[in-house]
Amino acid sequence: NLGGLSGRHGLGGGAGGGTGCIVGLLPNYQGACAQRSDGTAACWGYGYVNVGLCAGEPLMTAPTEAPALTGVDELVSYSATCTRTGAGLPSCFGFNESCGAVQDESVDEVCPAQSVAVPEPVVSVGAAVSAMCAVGAGEVFCWGDGLTNFGFKFGATGCDGPTRIDALSDDNAEIDGGYGFLCARKTNGEVWCWGENDLGQLGQGHQNVVNVPAQVQMPAVEEIAIGYKFGIGRTAAGDVYCWGAGDYEQSQCGVSPNPVTPGLVAGIAGAVDEIAAWGENACVVRLDRQLVCWGSNRFAQLKLPDSLGEGPEEIQLQGAPFRVPAKGALPRVTITAEAICALHEDGQVYCWGLNQFNALPNPNGCLGTGSLEDLVSA
Repeated sequence: NLGGLSGRHGLGGGAGGGTGCIVGLLPNYQGACAQRSDGTAACWGYGYVNVGLCAGEPLMTAPTEAPALTGVDELVSYSATCTRTGAGLPSCFGFNESCGAVQDESVDEVCPAQSVAVPEPVVSVGAAVSAMCAVGAGEVFCWGDGLTNFGFKFGATGCDGPTRIDALSDDNAEIDGGYGFLCARKTNGEVWCWGENDLGQLGQGHQNVVNVPAQVQMPAVEEIAIGYKFGIGRTAAGDVYCWGAGDYEQSQCGVSPNPVTPGLVAGIAGAVDEIAAWGENACVVRLDRQLVCWGSNRFAQLKLPDSLGEGPEEIQLQGAPFRVPAKGALPRVTITAEAICALHEDGQVYCWGLNQFNALPNPNGCLGTGSLEDLVSA
């Protein structure tokens, strides 16, 4: 059911496409985007507006060229999409129901992209369900209507523009978010989180809402990745810490019960050099070139359907072990709402999990295979 998508669906070049090899993957909420070495990008799955296409089919069942994403270094998406290219200002576009693209609640869709004014240089962008954020000049700025629902912004109302999160000071390096909460990684490796906390997703040792960013007690990390209601962090030694929980009787941290404070993920069986999290799943790439994932298995993200995701599972792609020869700036693994995509060392993109996120007549085609079957379990 899977096979390589390169060439056959336009990822590797051809009419209307780029000419470079695939160098990384970017998330697209209910789909993904592949970026080539020449900077061009192709996307599949959710909403043409949310990948910067201002006209066309609203749902893409096969990779579609996305000129607005040429050369981007980072992409985050919930209802709206925001991108970062180099250290310049973030650009946002897409559906604007939470004022994530522009700070005007009367605007339903934004296309083409509009810049968001935050201090430069910008080193990270992040998205939560009702807020977008960026790290500019070391400070964290957030916009959207998250104030009314989750307390992301302080002293601002409704759809006001970017608001500085004063409690985080000016030493931040990364921002990421989940459903109703945000986490920032500081330059010294500390992680600070705030927002909703019903499943311990803030890692504070309790399940109470936290409206002011508070430090997560764990070793310093070099990278964070945030899922629906959990988070993970990678240390310089390649250890992975996880906190929070998930639904559907799954263990989003690879252990049971789900921790409200960070714990070392057991069962990865080796040091890692890349992490990814979104929805109800997390994945890592081990130093020995093995892809390992855990979390939900409702749509065969880990193994055959109807079996519980009981902990980290080695994911066997076709051919040689996973991992491109040298890690680039772009991620090699991306996780969508209910599916996973990975860039194999042979240059092919593989996707598996839920394909038909919405029921007919408007299925998303989250996997980009050109098919509308419900799920792909291989």
